[in-house]
Order: sequence, then structure tokens, then C-alpha cells
Amino acid sequence: MNRRVPTGVFGERGQARIAHRNSTQGMIQTRTSLSYRSNPALQRAPKSLASGWGSLGVTALIAAWLGLAGSAGATTAPPAKAAPSAKAAPSAKSTASPPKASSRVATVGTSRAVDQLDIQRAAQSLAADPLRTKNPAQWRRSLLDRCVDRELLAMEAERQGLDRDSVVAKLLADREYSAFHREIYKRVLMPQLTPTQQDLTKAREDGHYRAVDLSVILIRTDLNPNDRPLAQRIAKAARDGARFDSLAKLYSAHPPTKAKGGYVGWLLTRDVNPAWFADARKASVGDVLGPYQGPFGDEIYKIGGFQELSDDSLSSLIHVDRSRTIASDYEKTLLAKYHFAIDSSQVHPLVFAVASESPDSILQSLGPRGTREKVGVRPAIGILARCDGRIVTFRDIMEVASVDWKQIGGLHLDDADEVYALCARAVVPDLTSRDARERGIDKDPLVARELRLLGEEVRTFAMVRRHVPNPNDAAVRAYFEAHPRQFLRPRTWRVKVVAFAQPESAAQNYQAWRSSGIPDSTFAARNDIHEMKGAGPWTVSAGQYATARFTTLELAEGSDDPLTRAVAGLEPGAVTPPIVLPYGGQVVMQVIAVESARPETYEEARVLAHRLRREYDESRWADAELTRLRAAVPVRILPGRLEAIKLASRSTPTGTGGAVR
Repeated sequence: MNRRVPTGVFGERGQARIAHRNSTQGMIQTRTSLSYRSNPALQRAPKSLASGWGSLGVTALIAAWLGLAGSAGATTAPPAKAAPSAKAAPSAKSTASPPKASSRVATVGTSRAVDQLDIQRAAQSLAADPLRTKNPAQWRRSLLDRCVDRELLAMEAERQGLDRDSVVAKLLADREYSAFHREIYKRVLMPQLTPTQQDLTKAREDGHYRAVDLSVILIRTDLNPNDRPLAQRIAKAARDGARFDSLAKLYSAHPPTKAKGGYVGWLLTRDVNPAWFADARKASVGDVLGPYQGPFGDEIYKIGGFQELSDDSLSSLIHVDRSRTIASDYEKTLLAKYHFAIDSSQVHPLVFAVASESPDSILQSLGPRGTREKVGVRPAIGILARCDGRIVTFRDIMEVASVDWKQIGGLHLDDADEVYALCARAVVPDLTSRDARERGIDKDPLVARELRLLGEEVRTFAMVRRHVPNPNDAAVRAYFEAHPRQFLRPRTWRVKVVAFAQPESAAQNYQAWRSSGIPDSTFAARNDIHEMKGAGPWTVSAGQYATARFTTLELAEGSDDPLTRAVAGLEPGAVTPPIVLPYGGQVVMQVIAVESARPETYEEARVLAHRLRREYDESRWADAELTRLRAAVPVRILPGRLEAIKLASRSTPTGTGGAVR
């Protein structure tokens, strides 16, 4: 019996795993000042830009990009207008369908256009703009302005040849890989999880998913090989009529089943020793099979019954089994398809080099091709692996490996398997993108659109970063001093937090602490109360093993987490009743101190001030560049088509399943 047998055989449970454009053209003339933001997902909006379009302008430049990458695949693109057929009369269904209008709303220069989908995506991203309700027509025009600005900047980035920059190319390849990986998973891998009727029939023929009521006798021949004849005699006696349960109580070396006469219970035949598969397919109820050699000795089985799984249960089992290996199976197929192989002659030199040199030292010794000749005791390092159209060098594996760059032995490799895995990790993203293109996924209109916009986004950000220098400390400090309202520390409660897994424990301790507070001695005296490291108000948890966990937090007024809401209005010394955590468990808190709202010091705000100053500089450059581009590039719109675009209401669900707010 192998490692997947149930509890009662070798202490490991064999799991059953049964189960988810028609109007007059016009030129765009009016614009509002546009703020540029390099990384909107991670930064808070400058409060000084909150007048007019300022608060929205922080994210306006990239809003059209942000509205599509996460949901482009979830909304159907406007279909191309088909030529009417003179032969076929329209059916009732086609008559009821809405007319298919051209989607082009504006042209930018001679090669670019803004279409209906661009406006709809921008509307989703800028749905919170107050102008939406105050002046819908002006808000709709602003959506077009933002989309046109995006095209103007993307056109300029393309003209500057940023595609030839290796850093930009690598970042774009990574972004494309993410999109292709998602589509491969959705289009190729997920459909393979659900078995067909033919798969179910084959699974029944194989017999591996057949339920069997099993008893076992274990003879520890792994400890004493001389007991193999004894195992043979016991199996013969059982087949000759001796009571299997009596033999198990006398001879079996597995206590959990020995006391029950060897009875294991129901499990799947695939979860037993693989050596018995052939015999089990032909066996009948009451048969004694074995002995079979297993990892802990010789095993003798008696079959108490068989049961075929229903189609639903069998389908769920196969689905779960396939889902466990879906990623690794695809990777193996991908590597085989492109003939990936490591150079075995490079394994030993590489293992020796990474054990005796720091990664930085090795990188500095490499030539232009990423290889080096033998120098003294330093081994030669060549091309580590190859696949169709690609080689892997030490530089490649450093991009994907987790290393301590400065330390000798900072990269740990022990054998060919580890070298193979690391080299494979270096090429899988490129091969996945190549595979997706060969499957034609990049020809899908929505995917092609997403890839185009990803490229424009990466190149535009790179262009802005290239033309805007990083602010020095004096510039950052000047920004900090000129915008004090952006750097206010809110009223803050410093609290002691104790998290409990059991509600009863939280209630009992609250009663003990409500008058006297939470004593520090509680944590020092008990080794079953563990300290939480790096916890925040949303990540506090009771854990799985400790009786309780404790930490100290600073809760800032204005946060919507349950802990901050609970301490609002409390004074130092107050103890809160048990608070239910969003992810399980309860906490009891004591307020240690309350700090009134105050301006942040420069040291406290340095990181944020640096980021906001850079955003400010980037916004000014982008606005000046857009002023130049608008005067140089002809932009024509079709106002009628802009007004005809249907935009979702603020509570209408979007293609991603959420609601536009």
C-alpha cells in the first residue's frame, strides 16, 4: 500500500476528493488641464488638485487604460457591420436585434481612431466624476478628450522608438504574458477539466475510481525481510478459509486496524498499493489478495465489497484530480512542444559556481553572451538550456530566482532537477506567449485590443519617465511645504489587540480585562499566546494553532475596517467588547493612547511627498506635451455618434461582475 492509503493503514488518509461614426465632422478644441500619474493603483490623489478637473485629472490620462485590462475579455466588442444578403430574408430573431452601427467616434491623425468601446471603458473608469450628474453632456465630451489624449501620447511614444528599449520590451513582454496566460487558462485548460462521457467510460474500465470496502494485514518485512514467508503463509491461510479478522489481530503490525480485525473501510482502488491494480480489476467480493510489497512491508487485502460511483461523483473526482495538476501538466506539454532541454554538462559547474561565489560575482564575470571561460578555480559557465528559438544563460535564471545577491552561496542549487526547474521557469512565460499566438488567441478582437493598449500604456509611461527627472530632496521638501493639507496625520488610536479563535475565550477574557485592562504579563507568562508580526487592521487573525495572538496597532480615523470603527470615540484605557473579525475569530482591544490629528513631519511624509512631487512634475510635462500634440495632430470627431453611445448607469453591472459606482 502506498502513501495515499487511509488512516488506519499507515497514518495517512487516502482522500476521496469529491466535489466550479453619420454626423458632421469637427475639430476638438476645448481641453482641461490634464494631470499625469505614473502608478495610480498604488498612490493617493493630491488634495491640492481637487478643484475642477484636478481630482479626476490625476487618473484621467490612464483611465482609458485602467478600464480595459481587467474587463476587456468580459465584454463583447461591437461587431463589424456585415454586408446585407440579397438572398436571405431577415428572420424574426434578426429583426429584433439592434442595428449594428459603426463604432468610430473620432480620428486622431491619419492612423488612429477612438471608437465606441473606448468611450464606454472610459465611462466605467471615470464613473465617480461629479460632472457626470452636474453636466452629462460635458462629462461625455470629457471622456472623448481623455481617449484622444491617450492616443496622442501613445503616438508620440511610438514615434520616439521606445520599443527598441530593452527594459520597455521586457516589461511589455511580462504584461503580454499575463494576458496570454489568462486566455490560455480560460480557453484551453479549463475546458479540459470537465470529463466527457468517453472519459467516464474509460475511467470505469480502468477501475481506479471504483470504491472498495477493504481490510488489511501488514507484515513489517521492511524491518525484517525474513518474515516474507510468514506473509505468504498468512495469505494462504486466509484464502483457505481462516478468519481474516482473527489473523489480523494475531499478526498485523498496524495498530489502528489491528484492533478492528484489519478493517480499513471504504476507499478508492487508486488509493491503495499500485501493485494490486491488475488483480483488483478481476477480483470478487470476499477475495484475499496479496501479499504485495509496500513502503512499510508486505500487505494482504481482503475485499468486503465493491461499489461503482455515480456519473456525478466520478465526474467530480476526475475534475478535482485534473485541477490539481492543470498548471504543471500544461507546463510539461509546453516544454516538450518547444523541445526544451538543459545541457547536462553545465549542471556540475553551475552547482559548484553558485556554491562558491556570490550571484553578483558570477554576473560580473560573464561575457556579452552570458557565458564565461574557466578562470583559475572558477568553472566555465556556458549556455545552460535550449529550446526552439531560445537559449537560457545565468543572467536569465537570475531574473526568476530568489537569491541573496551579496552572499557566497546566495543561490542554492543541488542537482540537475533543480537546474531544470529554474531554467524552465525562465522560459515558460515566453513559450506561453508564443503558444498563445500560434493558437491565434492574439487575433481575437478583444485580446488584440488589450495587447495594443497594454503596449501603448507601457511605452507612454516609459516616455514620461524618460523626460521627467527624478526630483531631488530640495524639490520634494518644497512640494511638502507648499501643500501642507496633503500631509495631515489623522486622529490615531494606539491599541493593544488580542485575537481569539474561540468566541467563548474572547468573551471570558473581556470580562476579566474590562475593568483592569489587558496586562502585559499575560503574554509573557504563556507560550501558547503568540505575537503577530506585520499585522494590520484587515489582517489580524487568531491563527490556527495558538490559543490567542497579540499585537499593537495604530488605527487612523477614517478607515472602514472593523477595528477602527470599534475604537472611534474611546479614550485611553478603554477595553472593547469582542469584535468579530472578517476572516474568522474575535478580538478584544485596549486603547493605549489617542493622538489628535496633526500635520505630518517631513520625515514621516518623505515617501509620499516624493511620489506626489514626481506625479506633479510628470503631469506638467504631459500637459505641455499634449498642448503641442493637439496643435500638431489633426483630430476630428463625429458629435452625433458620440451622443448616440449608450453608457451604463452608475448602478449597472459591468462586464467584470461588479457595479459601476
